[in-house]
Amino acid sequence: MGRVLVVPTKKELLTRKEIHVLSTVLGFSGYATVAYPLRPEEAIRLLREARKIHCYHGHQPTLDLVNRLAGTDLRANRIMYSPKDGEVALAIKLNKRLTVSGIDAKPRLKDLDFVIVFYRKL
Repeated sequence: MGRVLVVPTKKELLTRKEIHVLSTVLGFSGYATVAYPLRPEEAIRLLREARKIHCYHGHQPTLDLVNRLAGTDLRANRIMYSPKDGEVALAIKLNKRLTVSGIDAKPRLKDLDFVIVFYRKL
């Protein structure tokens, strides 16, 4: 008989106090990935209530908006994320390319998608 993969519900994931912030949902060899879309207010509450946030997101204008909304101080960096078993990440993604006359525009809340991701080692 195969191994049963037990994954937390979205509600359970929203209670996690250590969060990894990514710019997209990433899949990794050897890991099962479970993702749930979040409403903006759920994502902001998750960040506000987190005790520890690790940021692997490289787009500072997006993080500036999130910082204003969540009261965080996330700084862009391009460090490569590699999950550990049971970790939870929050992917904050632009849902379209933002340009005005060929110049990058600042994102607005409606320009972002939020996804909570759970990683389980297989």
